[in-house]
Amino acid sequence: MANVYRFFNTVTGSHFFTTSEDERNNIIATNPLLRDEGIAFVASDTATAGTNPVYRLFNSTTGKHLFTAGEAERDNAINNLGFVLEKIEYYATTSSDTASGNTTAVYRFLNTTNGSHFYTASTAERDNILATLPQFTLEGIGYYAMPAPGAANTITLTTNTDSPGAAAPAADTQGTSGADAYSALIDSSGGSTTLSNADSLDGAGGTDSLNLRIVSTTNNETVAPVSTNVEEFNFTNQVTTGNDFVLNFQNITGETKV
Repeated sequence: MANVYRFFNTVTGSHFFTTSEDERNNIIATNPLLRDEGIAFVASDTATAGTNPVYRLFNSTTGKHLFTAGEAERDNAINNLGFVLEKIEYYATTSSDTASGNTTAVYRFLNTTNGSHFYTASTAERDNILATLPQFTLEGIGYYAMPAPGAANTITLTTNTDSPGAAAPAADTQGTSGADAYSALIDSSGGSTTLSNADSLDGAGGTDSLNLRIVSTTNNETVAPVSTNVEEFNFTNQVTTGNDFVLNFQNITGETKV
């Protein structure tokens, strides 16, 4: 079995997945444009009965990767869409054993803004995307994999008041014993800001992270959420207007890295 590591490309807005620890470590050390979002799920690194290869393809023109278990989609991407086959990244199954907890569904989304695909094994993240990010279209279950170790969550904050135990359409921000990854957006001009003074996060155990992407702000905009047990704060600044943004840490405890 192999961990499937997930990165967010802060330039293209797409995601990258790898099972290679060497590749993961090299990206973290040398490519700050790819933001580490932890282990997405676990997959087989060898072909076994009942599994299908998941192909990794790359388009050098767009800088995006495509991951697919479909041979027809693979061939179409190569023949018509400018993709090159890089390798088989891992093996997954199309049959479900989710009731026993042995497999977890990996949901596939199409980002209609940039044409990339996004995969998540988190039902909470799936639901939050459906509720708050209309540019993402759920294409269904791509395949089945194994849950990430430590049952860590990838939690996408919403425009609602997000807190531990919150019900949809808000995000339940209660963390687990694993390395939970919170994702939030500051977009004042677009009206889609998902981190506010009313939000509260509890990362619980593990080394957790808040990944904040800043798209647009009002001048001197300040946000002061409540956060405990979230250790790492990562910022991607895409503001070009010169406006200042401040994340106030007065209600934040347990941070170790910014």
